[in-house]
Amino acid sequence: MQSSVDYSGAQQRVIFEEYPIKQVVAAAGSGKTRTVIGLVEHRLMVGLEQPGSILLISFSRRAAGELRMRMRADLRSAVEIRTFHSFCYHKLRSHAPEFRDNPPRIIEDRERRAVLRALMRADPEAESIGGIPYSILIQQLVEFELHFPGMFRRVQAAYARYKREKNALEYADLITLMLDALRDDSIEWAARLRRRYSLILVDEFQDTDPRQLEFLKLMNPARIVTVGDARQSIYGFRGATLGPFLNFQKEFPGARIYDLNENYRSLSPIVGLSERVIRTARTRMPGKKTRAIRGQRRLPVLALRMSTGAESDLVARLSPAFERDPAGLRILVRTNFRGRQWERAGCTSSHWLTIHKSKGLEFPVVLLDMMGGWSSCHSTQNGRRALRKGRVRFDEEELRVLYVGCTRAMNLLVLLYRTDAEVGEIERHYYERIFANRVREIEAGELMPWLERARSLREM
Repeated sequence: MQSSVDYSGAQQRVIFEEYPIKQVVAAAGSGKTRTVIGLVEHRLMVGLEQPGSILLISFSRRAAGELRMRMRADLRSAVEIRTFHSFCYHKLRSHAPEFRDNPPRIIEDRERRAVLRALMRADPEAESIGGIPYSILIQQLVEFELHFPGMFRRVQAAYARYKREKNALEYADLITLMLDALRDDSIEWAARLRRRYSLILVDEFQDTDPRQLEFLKLMNPARIVTVGDARQSIYGFRGATLGPFLNFQKEFPGARIYDLNENYRSLSPIVGLSERVIRTARTRMPGKKTRAIRGQRRLPVLALRMSTGAESDLVARLSPAFERDPAGLRILVRTNFRGRQWERAGCTSSHWLTIHKSKGLEFPVVLLDMMGGWSSCHSTQNGRRALRKGRVRFDEEELRVLYVGCTRAMNLLVLLYRTDAEVGEIERHYYERIFANRVREIEAGELMPWLERARSLREM
């Protein structure tokens, strides 16, 4: 077991203080994973929890895998580490009579889109949607139901039949079935499941949706610990909401709130600029101002001036850096479409990531693509007119996406922006309102020496 000296004072309070319900508000780079593992290992080592009584839930397979890998080998088997969906699937398949002998398969997103598109195309009202792409309706089911209720009901009914015939479930169905079982006191296996865990720890709690919150309440363990950062809540399109995080003490009266606000990942200029991004949001984010621990070594945040179509030139300049240190540099983009544009410019698929895919990762150098793909609240004609006049209201979740992108950088953050961006383009307003006059603007020919300086920091 690591000595408590290895943890900061804030981390020690999370690990060692005895409160049945804890909410840990953990800023980017604050040692969240290390603290979670320290808490679990401490409680097992001193006998406060028994092997098999701890459930650790995360929201992605990668995050769950990292938690498992970083835990002590001799304690790893004593903790159940799963995603929400894998937990539900495993328990349903193991215990629910209807699934034990005939386990369902999981419909992946690609199959789901293809089936729904075919059902829409075959619907009697298919011609009434006025040319709206099916892909848009599939992504925006609330709008689909609102504007085309008859078609929506028929398509959903046909899709439910398809799943029954194929013995298939979506990920969302897994949680629905688990909640149905937990609500029913007459289901013996669900009652045993509620008694099994004395501690449930939820990682990335800011990505919780209302049904996952209900799951936590129905399980009702003796101790609950949630860890997350409202500033990194970027999965609204999947149904995640900030409500459970912001109202945690109302949902769980008596909860103790802890702040981890020391950033061990990024240099001070990166932390400072990231804080400015999040302060631009109207919604007040919980947690104290983040303090950079690595502030003694300073590199400025850079802004690389580029013109439309200049990606190929930049990729050629970066090629030696990619070859010399493949893990040290990433281009982060807002959308997959922008990533494919970088690939057409000569970038390989291993050199770029969407910001959503980069969440939870860190890189010595981040080139943050501010050249296209970003969204705003100004999709209407009046909204676009307001945008052109400079009356900008930024989309709250987009600002959080921008924050996540900035905080992936350890030593050097380079913003890529177009000097020929028009007044009505949201990327220009992001740059001018948030970053301009707070970064050092450079030309492409000046970039390589800065990359070398960032690399030297990595090797110290």
